[in-house]
Amino acid sequence: MAREMLLAGVDPEELKPTESPEPPQTPGDKLKNFWFYYKWWVLAIAAFVVIVGVALWQTLTTPTPDVQVVLVTRDVMDDAAVAGLEQAMQPYARDLNGDGRVLVDVENLPLAQYVGGTTYGMAETNTQKLMAYFVSADAMFYIFDQPCYDRYLHNLMDTADEDATFFAAPTFEAAGVDPDEHYWNWRSDPRRDTPWGELLPDDLYFGVRALGGTATGAAVEQRYADCMELLEAFVKNP
Repeated sequence: MAREMLLAGVDPEELKPTESPEPPQTPGDKLKNFWFYYKWWVLAIAAFVVIVGVALWQTLTTPTPDVQVVLVTRDVMDDAAVAGLEQAMQPYARDLNGDGRVLVDVENLPLAQYVGGTTYGMAETNTQKLMAYFVSADAMFYIFDQPCYDRYLHNLMDTADEDATFFAAPTFEAAGVDPDEHYWNWRSDPRRDTPWGELLPDDLYFGVRALGGTATGAAVEQRYADCMELLEAFVKNP
């Protein structure tokens, strides 16, 4: 009796259990059903695979330089100037990593706080990167313009040891080599008057970092010898 009272006025059709939807039967229906419920997961996984694949492809196909050269300047150097310097140095390098090609990579690290009257956002990052190179000794070949040498490098050496020099004494003699600081200034080099050379500062100090401090170990010593060989060949063959 109580049940009948509670269900008074209720349509019997409303009391029938809901029928479960018929599962997809054909492969096409199953695919549509899967896509309806999981399409965002599929798209997310596909995007992740593409990103990882591109990164991996770039890593595998990007050639490793035989010599890393760090060009430290106050201002941002023209890409054509940096490329010209790379091409000028390349004939005197060797295939040190055995990949069948010779590659010299010149990386420009501008340290100016302002460029064209506006704040240069990469200045602090470049300074930190330069310090990281100093600590790791991954790069042994350096080129400084005069402002950066005087402001950063020379002061850094004075703080560490007033008799210390950043550059190692060259194993060769040539005009333009400073007997005390051990760098080679390219001011009188004929490559200074080339189209790409005219885009670079008048005074550029080339040198190989001296061994010692964090620059120790067999790998670093070999890198030092290779860079000194390249420096001598470049200086003596203008």
